[in-house]
Amino acid sequence: MTEKKYDEEQVVDIEGDMSISHHYEVSDTGITIALARYGVDGQLVDCSESPTFLKWLKANKPAIFVKKCEGVPLTSLHSNEIWMPIVFLANDIALPVYLNLVSSYVYERCRGGLKSDVNRVHITAEYENSETGVKKRFTFSGDLNALQKAIKKVDVNEILRE
Repeated sequence: MTEKKYDEEQVVDIEGDMSISHHYEVSDTGITIALARYGVDGQLVDCSESPTFLKWLKANKPAIFVKKCEGVPLTSLHSNEIWMPIVFLANDIALPVYLNLVSSYVYERCRGGLKSDVNRVHITAEYENSETGVKKRFTFSGDLNALQKAIKKVDVNEILRE
């Protein structure tokens, strides 16, 4: 019997048309929120967590610029899982900074929940080293404790050196 893995994180190189920046005009500063293909027909949708996260960012970190597509349908989730929007991080937002923002947001969002509730967080963030042009994608799925451990392990300089 195979043991099921619940917490996952990975960093992978991105090439060509797999990059968010290949499909979207990304901002030179801040965070660009990308859309995801959803359903059988592959309709472009925004993550259901986007509006709440953006509201939280404006209230807590108003200096961070966020570029987002307007008038796009939102996915609808009916679980305790938190699917953060797919983002492209400009050079002024480092991956650890973004992950700490997400961690703070998730903590505040879940602090009124029941102790028995286990909220899983799903994150996809893409970034580029402006000096080398190397693009990387960070993905994470796990609970808040696992996210905090992942943040401690992330060293952007080491990731971009690979």
